[in-house]
Amino acid sequence: FEVCKTAICAVSVHLESGTWQAKASERAGQLREVLLGAPLFGGAGGRDVVSVAKHDLVVVAGDFNFRLGLPQNAEIGEFRNSLKGSWPAVAAGGGVNCMGEGMTGAAAGSSVLGPFSAFDELCGDRISSEAAEVLREASLMEGPVLFPATYRFLEGTMSYDNERIPAWCDRVLHSKVGVIRRRYGALGGPGGLMCADHRAVGALLETSLLAVPGTAPPPTKGSSAAAPAAPAAAAARGTAPAAPQRSLQKPAAEASPLLGRLG
Repeated sequence: FEVCKTAICAVSVHLESGTWQAKASERAGQLREVLLGAPLFGGAGGRDVVSVAKHDLVVVAGDFNFRLGLPQNAEIGEFRNSLKGSWPAVAAGGGVNCMGEGMTGAAAGSSVLGPFSAFDELCGDRISSEAAEVLREASLMEGPVLFPATYRFLEGTMSYDNERIPAWCDRVLHSKVGVIRRRYGALGGPGGLMCADHRAVGALLETSLLAVPGTAPPPTKGSSAAAPAAPAAAAARGTAPAAPQRSLQKPAAEASPLLGRLG
């Protein structure tokens, strides 16, 4: 869709599940097809049809099913223990229990985030990531992950399922250029969303629009149109009107964040 001459594409994804390397390659292929493959939609505002990555602003969120590429026979008992109690028991001020960048809750500790930094399928520094290469080609990025693993929980509880290796499956990716990220985090519990075996992830983003809201289109050849008063006054002073920024989402207190995964 288009807002003030700015082509915006928001995509919700649910990629292939599974922990094997073949599944990681399959997920990377699916992500490549979504971002760089054939266009999924018609062109916004009469524009030519383009791929997802060619829009002015791209937001991709959902259950990417990214897993930890741990070595075979890796001992994860210490990792599991570090996750116990990694979510604050009570939300600060009695609100929704969130953790992450720009959130009121504290960031997860190094014992929790260490395995993520090393072995995460997207950005682990000890593995070769096909998905990361797709993101580079699509000029997308992710904010810092400062929250505990979002998968897999026993539904309705704060306890992780011991039959699954915890992972950061639920993520939000966005354009590298023209975006200010205000918040990026996960909704824990109590006070969060505990009705599924995942924890929801959300982001609050701002972008500059390519046109001033409410201005008329430029006059066509042979016609004339009066310029809006504010831009004309700015031009007379020798300055250009500042391009306004518009939040794509209300603060969490007013509206729910863009959810990465609800169930």
